[in-house]
Amino acid sequence: MLRTLFAYCEARLDEADVLFRFRDADEITGYSKQRTAIRDAVLYLLQITSGMRNSESTGITNGCWRIEVRNGVTYHWVRTREIKTTGGTEVD
Repeated sequence: MLRTLFAYCEARLDEADVLFRFRDADEITGYSKQRTAIRDAVLYLLQITSGMRNSESTGITNGCWRIEVRNGVTYHWVRTREIKTTGGTEVD
């Protein structure tokens, strides 16, 4: 079941570029089931691969990723606005 859900989410992301081109050309406006499916797929994949809570993953923004190498180990960081315990502080 989880494999099927993961594959479904990846398929939605594969369709995202085309859908966003339609949106940018004003061919899709307002509510769209396809746009909602992309949003949900992003949240699921982010949470399942990172371990982030819902409140953390909904606080990320464009450009919030960074890579850091320490002592030969590569770390991938995501900066988010954490509301639950810090009251809105940006955290990695």
